[in-house]
Amino acid sequence: MRYLFFYILLIITSSSATGQIEEKQIQKSDTVKMIAPMLHLELLKDQKLKANFDKKMLGPLQNAMFKSQMQLQLEAIIDNPDEDTEDDFRVYVDPSRKYDSRLEICELGAFNIEHQYILKNSLSVFGVTVTESLLDIDDEHYQLDDTRIFGEVYGLCKEEPYWDQPLGSLGTAFLIRPDVLLTAYHNLEYASLEDYRFVIGFEQDCQSAGFNTMILKSEVYRAIGLITEEELVPFDVALIQLDRPVEGRPSLELDISTSLNVKDRVYAMGHPAGLPLKLTINASIRELNSIYAYTTLDTYQGNSGSPVFARDSHKVIGVLTEGMADFVNNGNCIKSNLCLGTECKGEKVLLMNALGSLLADLPYGEQ
Repeated sequence: MRYLFFYILLIITSSSATGQIEEKQIQKSDTVKMIAPMLHLELLKDQKLKANFDKKMLGPLQNAMFKSQMQLQLEAIIDNPDEDTEDDFRVYVDPSRKYDSRLEICELGAFNIEHQYILKNSLSVFGVTVTESLLDIDDEHYQLDDTRIFGEVYGLCKEEPYWDQPLGSLGTAFLIRPDVLLTAYHNLEYASLEDYRFVIGFEQDCQSAGFNTMILKSEVYRAIGLITEEELVPFDVALIQLDRPVEGRPSLELDISTSLNVKDRVYAMGHPAGLPLKLTINASIRELNSIYAYTTLDTYQGNSGSPVFARDSHKVIGVLTEGMADFVNNGNCIKSNLCLGTECKGEKVLLMNALGSLLADLPYGEQ
C-alpha cells in the first residue's frame, strides 16, 4: 500500500545555492569527513558487528564519493505530510516515484548520522523463507531462488517500481536478542516450522545494480521452537528460538515504555511482497490506541513482521501485522493501491507497549 507524500525536488540554478550544496555535501566527499561520523556510533565495539557495519557502509560511501556535482544538485528533500516544516531526510531519488517512500538500503548516505543508525538497524532485519528456496551450491553458500520476478508474478503495470526485481522472501523478522527473532505469526503458516529458514543479506547492491542472492550459510538460521506461543498468537506475533546465536549483529532495542502520539514519525524495514530489503521512510502515526497504531508506511504483504522504528530514537515501537489492500486493477495490469488523504485507515502496527509484560523476561536491546 502506498500513501501520498509530498516530495520537493531541489534543482540548483543560482551560484549561491550551488555553494550551499558544495558546503553541505561536496566538501564531505573527503573520505575522512565521510568516515568520521561513524565514530558517533560508540556501540560498535564488537569486532564482528563492526565488520558487518563497515561492509554495509561501503556501498553508500562509494556512492557518495562518485556522485557528480549535478547529481548532488538533484538531491531530493522529502516533506513530511503531517508537518509544515521540511523533513531533513535527504536521498537521491527518482522524481517519477514521488508517491513512493521506499528506498534501497544502499541508497542511504554514508556521512549522515541518522542514516548510519538506520544502516545499523538494518543489520538485524531478516527475510523469512523455506528450505526449498535455498539451493545448496557449495560448502559456504546457498543460492536464494531468484527466478520469480515481481512484475511477472503479480501482473504489474510496467511503470510499477521494482518491476524487474526478484522475489525471495515470504515475510520479515527481526532480532530482539542474540538467538530470538520476532515476526508476524501468520508468516509461519506456509510450512512446518522445521522447513523455515531465516536469512540475512537479501538486498540490492547499488554499485553493481544486482541483488545479493548468494547467501552465506553462516547467515542462514533455522527455528528450533516458539517462545510463549500460546500468549502471543492472539496478537499475531511469534518469538522464534533460533538454532544458534546470531554473531556480529545487534539485538534491536525495543521501546516498551514511551508514550506515542498521533503524527509521531516512524519508519520500517522489510521485504515488501518478498522483494529485497527495503526501507520505508517519511511515515507517521495516523491513529492510535493502547494496542495498535495505524500508520502511513508504504508497506506490502511481505512486510508482515517488519520492525517499525520511532524516527527520533531509532528504537522499535512496534511490529507490522496487517495492512490495506496492496494492489488494484488498472485495466490490463495491476498497480499499487495509492491512498490519497485520509481515505485509508493505515497500515496496522502492534505496539511493543502491548507486549511489554510478555517480553519482560526476555533480555533485549544491545547485546
